[in-house]
Amino acid sequence: MNREEQRIQLAAVMKEKLRWEGAVELHDALRLKDDLCIDSIMIVQLIVYIETDMHVLVPEEEVDPRVFSTVGTLLDFIETLEPLEAAPEEVSIKVHCIVSCFCEVVKRSSAVDYRPFYLGVWDAEFDVTERGAITYYQHSLSHDYFTTWFERLFGPKVHEWYDRTKDRESNVSTLLSLIESRPEHRYIVAQIDMACMPVRENKFHQKPFPHFLMLSATEREDEWFMLDPDFRWEGIVKKDLVIEAFRQNQFGGGFYIDALDIRDPSDEMVELLYDTSFGKHDNELTNRLKELIGNVAGTGQEGYARLVETVKQLPVIAIRKYSYEHALMYFNSRTGDAYEQFDEWTDRIEELVQGYSNVQYRTIKLAMTGNASLLPGILQSLDVLDMLELSIKQELHRKFLQWKQFASTREEAAR
Repeated sequence: MNREEQRIQLAAVMKEKLRWEGAVELHDALRLKDDLCIDSIMIVQLIVYIETDMHVLVPEEEVDPRVFSTVGTLLDFIETLEPLEAAPEEVSIKVHCIVSCFCEVVKRSSAVDYRPFYLGVWDAEFDVTERGAITYYQHSLSHDYFTTWFERLFGPKVHEWYDRTKDRESNVSTLLSLIESRPEHRYIVAQIDMACMPVRENKFHQKPFPHFLMLSATEREDEWFMLDPDFRWEGIVKKDLVIEAFRQNQFGGGFYIDALDIRDPSDEMVELLYDTSFGKHDNELTNRLKELIGNVAGTGQEGYARLVETVKQLPVIAIRKYSYEHALMYFNSRTGDAYEQFDEWTDRIEELVQGYSNVQYRTIKLAMTGNASLLPGILQSLDVLDMLELSIKQELHRKFLQWKQFASTREEAAR
């Protein structure tokens, strides 16, 4: 990067991060203090922003104050800095849309570790319809578990603004009002039908596809900013499209969080969440699949045909198993131990998720062909997945106990 490019970047940092409102160009002779009104506190902030935004390594030892005499001396200093090595890319795992939204609030507004919120998501609630279809959305499904635990772990209250006693147009009006009057610290979460958003990829090809994401206004009246943490997508979308996708979602849902004073989860609360959510010897999803698929034995083509509906949403629910990775990473990072087997366990988690996709494919094949000889193999595969997941839970519990011992030792040492 040449000097003029650095000058442009420096001006951008000062305007965007320091809220510097100077109208003059940054000529070399300009004095930071006398001409640009950069005080000592702003100098300290500027050092940090130079490193983080211009991606250079500022030495840890005290910087010579003369560096900050003029724009020219500052640029001379920047030219001597080594490029900052790229930090390891954060693992971002698609797991559960409302959980991803709430975690994004923590990530964007604090340095707090959000990963404890993923504990137990691998066994998050699902429902079975009267026709025997496993589903991740139903009017009867509640998000109280997630809102309660977010508040217990991180502090801020989760406000449910969507009112199920009101009609859809009333809730549309509430959404519009919230977005128009949104303070900077507020994050608005809404559930829309992604099947009604042609500009967005519907990876799971579901219709309907209820999905939580985050919305805010832009400078344009006809556009909104959409942040979809679960799909790792953000961008500008037409306001009318989003409103219609919200209106067409027959299930409905919406929350907002004022991200003020987010706190680190206490060890006691993390342990309580783990104990509350961890079913060491039971895998509900696999058990229900074995029951629902096994029950069609001997029912003929009509019974087999219903299996398409039974497993239609299975991939959406199966990705919740990736939350095991968050949990393993969290407990291990807190102890500081080397974890040479981590890649091995992520491979097993991937095998588990893909195993459900394979079960879905073979179950649909059974439903379409009526070939009863496929049924024993499907049930056997589910037994294999059951044992695989139990082994993952066993490893997770081992890491939890290590973390618990480490936390206890650390607490005793602090006394």
